[in-house]
Amino acid sequence: VSAVIRRRTSDGTGNDGDGVAQGGIVLTASHNPGGPGEDFGIKYNEGLGQPAGEEFTEALYEKTLKLSEYKTLDNSEDIDLDAPAGTEYQLTPTTTVTIIDPYQNYLDALKSCFDFERLKEFGAREGFSMVFDGMHGAGGPFAKRVLSEELGLPPSSLLRCDPLSDFGGCHPDPNLTYASELVKRMGLLPDGGADPSLDDVSTVPALGAANDGDGDRNLIAGAGFFVTPSDSMA
Repeated sequence: VSAVIRRRTSDGTGNDGDGVAQGGIVLTASHNPGGPGEDFGIKYNEGLGQPAGEEFTEALYEKTLKLSEYKTLDNSEDIDLDAPAGTEYQLTPTTTVTIIDPYQNYLDALKSCFDFERLKEFGAREGFSMVFDGMHGAGGPFAKRVLSEELGLPPSSLLRCDPLSDFGGCHPDPNLTYASELVKRMGLLPDGGADPSLDDVSTVPALGAANDGDGDRNLIAGAGFFVTPSDSMA
């Protein structure tokens, strides 16, 4: 969502048509099970894609104290979220819903920051391997697009990258407890220490990572060592 907001530039020349994104609404259960009968939440990101600050949320709260009515839209056309990117639904004379490709927006944002050709060369070098644990959350399809399709890493590099509404019964919090399979593959013990039974560190991936259910927190590990959150960069 942050990438989509940032790609809709201040002069209205963003990749998803005319207009400026002043912010974005995220519908998410965070790292809790979502879907009917489960958790649900709403987050708001501001104009640079950043989480809403206290000044914004306090102003929003003050507005809610003055609400006296709300309006609904009857008999509107059903919106197919699986429709091709670019599909538009005209709900009112001034309101249009456009289906976009969030993966392309995210990829464009990354390519504006990083040299993908160099990264692809790095990923293909002898002796390098990595594993990414999507924890059945929203980050999995993005990892497939970036790591596999763009950078050419093998499918074996991806773990639990199919999003599920209940996260497959697991708790998608990227830590040593809930990312236990990743931790084990990285040659680590459950407490994050190096596994003393590992004779050759070159037999485990050089890099390991995981993110939570809505992709805004992570875990990073190297071959035989755990990177503490204070030493990693989100």
